[in-house]
Amino acid sequence: MLPNPISVMRLTTEAMDALRSVARQTPEVWQNPQTDFGKLLESLNIPNYAEPTGLFAQGEISMPPATQYNRTSKARADQHALKFRENIPDITPAHMADPMLLAWLSCFHLLEFGISRWPLPNAANPTSHTLLHYLPESGRGITDASVAGRTLWVAEIAQRAADSGKSFTAKQVLDHFSHNPEDYHNCTGYYVMRSPNVLAEYLRELMTGAEGISREGSREMARDLNRAAGARLLDSLSRKEIQEITMKSADRLMRQTKYVSDRTKLRGRHNLQVLSLGAGVQSTVMALMAEQEYEGFPKPDFAIFADTGWEPKAVYDHLDWLEQQLSYPVIRVSNGNIREDILRGINPEGRKFIDIPVFVVKDDGKHYVGTRQCTKQYKLKPIHQYLRQHLGLKNGQLTPKDQQVDMWLGLSIDEAARVKPSKQAWITLVYPLLERDISRAQLYQWFQERYPGRDLPKSACIGCPYHTDRMWASMKENDPISFQDAVNIEWAMQNVPQSRGALTGTAYLHKSRLPLNEVKFNTQGTEVDSMQEECEGLCGI
Repeated sequence: MLPNPISVMRLTTEAMDALRSVARQTPEVWQNPQTDFGKLLESLNIPNYAEPTGLFAQGEISMPPATQYNRTSKARADQHALKFRENIPDITPAHMADPMLLAWLSCFHLLEFGISRWPLPNAANPTSHTLLHYLPESGRGITDASVAGRTLWVAEIAQRAADSGKSFTAKQVLDHFSHNPEDYHNCTGYYVMRSPNVLAEYLRELMTGAEGISREGSREMARDLNRAAGARLLDSLSRKEIQEITMKSADRLMRQTKYVSDRTKLRGRHNLQVLSLGAGVQSTVMALMAEQEYEGFPKPDFAIFADTGWEPKAVYDHLDWLEQQLSYPVIRVSNGNIREDILRGINPEGRKFIDIPVFVVKDDGKHYVGTRQCTKQYKLKPIHQYLRQHLGLKNGQLTPKDQQVDMWLGLSIDEAARVKPSKQAWITLVYPLLERDISRAQLYQWFQERYPGRDLPKSACIGCPYHTDRMWASMKENDPISFQDAVNIEWAMQNVPQSRGALTGTAYLHKSRLPLNEVKFNTQGTEVDSMQEECEGLCGI
């Protein structure tokens, strides 16, 4: 014990009644962190407003204001609850259920913390808010809402579970409560949780075995334990038996969509496995690796190729060959011909808009880059439409949680920067090449060893502004028909009013903003691949 321990007090009944009366008349004093409740009570002729409890704190009785935390981690102020609880070593559950003690702590020592941790909502009744958080008399308010009570009890619950569980720390429990406050309320609301073993197994399963369970699911698991306790005393069961009850409950709940918030964690369903096929290097070799079950590659249900209508002839010829090598189907989908749409100056939705990211020089000489919508319109949209039809969904129908698609994207470790989470809840993006640390060079080597002498084409639209100088130079030399087509389309965007779409200026396909047939392509040294900007991970693979 330190030389000058701080005595922990409790309000007298007279003081408690007086403060509750003040809360009904002027509750705003609990929103001012500078309020001195000692002086307030003395002004009400209650000089002896507190009495000792026999407890002593081993340091300052305080909690840092929750305003120190950003919006996403504000609840993590509970992490300090452990230190706060440990600072009063002899406190017992009986003390933590004493409303007079909790009111003294909340008003005299934790006011600033309480104001920032549980701020008064705009639509809330100030008196009700104050009575609930600072002056609760009994019941669930003690453990659920009292500033001091909840702070002490959340630490108590976390420590009990950790001491009994041995597989996690109290801080890990508090972190779980920060993200899942409903689980804390379940721990205090069900009598069965007073068993340390039950408490520990309940939290262990929620933290490790039932990831993605919904709030209602965690409540239902607590009810399962409560029902089991009604049939037999859980304290009389072995730890293993209690664990089996919780695991069985979690498995039952995680198989029902209404109890699962993260649809990717739903058990007992087969995710549709779809390989996104661009017909370039990465996706081609990934498709062949899956066909040959190389290094544990499974076979997908099917591969899907979104045809923009403007790939080089070599890509279409290669796709025809590849289709003959695979035992699983290759589905070809389309949302129109991007070349024809550019000539007409519209997008697939009929709007006057050029979807590719052309380099533009405005009439005043200023530069800008056109908005890139091509991947969304010509690849994502037709793929999503087909997948929804395959799942039997109607237009506008929400995808049920038990229908999930794993979409394989062929990004190698050279393109890890292009990895992004799916924007569709029903699609999980999977990166098999990244998972196996496979580089683009390794893909070339694997392919050449098995298909010697055969070329792998670069998959991209003929006139894609993301082409590197090497790609433009190679096209000009080895595929002059395609190169001339790109030159013609660029000329049309510059000279045919209809083909300008909504562009305000002169459009170019090369970053130099020179006519394509006049550009001297630099094929020396290193060049950043602009395809890295195509963050959907569908082009150039």
